[in-house]
Amino acid sequence: RNATDSGIALPCIPLGSTLQNLLMLEELVVVNRRVEEHLRPFVQRRAERFSGVPALRTLFLTTTPLPYLPQAPNTLVNLSITGPIFPHPFIFYELLGSNTNLESIYIHADMPTQLFIGFSHPVDLPNLKSLDLNVISPHCIANILLNLTMPLTVSIKISTRLVDRGAFEDIFPSPPSGNVFSEGLRRMELIWNGVRGVALRVYRDPDGLCAPALHIAADWESSNALLRDCFLMNWPFNTSQIETLVVCGN
Repeated sequence: RNATDSGIALPCIPLGSTLQNLLMLEELVVVNRRVEEHLRPFVQRRAERFSGVPALRTLFLTTTPLPYLPQAPNTLVNLSITGPIFPHPFIFYELLGSNTNLESIYIHADMPTQLFIGFSHPVDLPNLKSLDLNVISPHCIANILLNLTMPLTVSIKISTRLVDRGAFEDIFPSPPSGNVFSEGLRRMELIWNGVRGVALRVYRDPDGLCAPALHIAADWESSNALLRDCFLMNWPFNTSQIETLVVCGN
């Protein structure tokens, strides 16, 4: 049901005699506890070079280069990428595009900002329920939001740092692809606490009893930045149906 490596990176998984076992594999966890310098470059290989594991539903990669299998899986439901090693944007979006049944994406990684800025590779994920991004660069977050077309019911959680790395509006240079927050938003919460950061939460119910449709938590040291776009004004989503507004700061 699952395969885990908790020691070193797996640069490849030989198929050969293990093919029968891989055909039934549903969950694969790969952990590399050592970050070798020669693993850091973003290898520009096509995602199609992943090995065939037709039953694979869940893929967890921790500090591991993404293109380590020869043929891309196309049945993923859950994808998690964590650690300082992140694939080239082409490989990343190719993988997402090959798995349109994805329901959950979790990324906690140091993404290569310069490679993602301005990179265009639209991907339609009609079944996505949860997108969780814990990424330092707001520009990389913006690129993901612009390239992914998601259903109106998706829940998006964003954790980032805006200390000397950008402003709040850098997360939303324009509305997310497909205008995922075009309707149905009923409650908005704007919270800040000095140097500890800010939080923006938007709900589809007026009482905030359900999980937020959008939750952004950002470290922020400049209170003047609160006057900028997208936090206290010019929100990148439709607020015409907001019934409850909570503003809390000190």
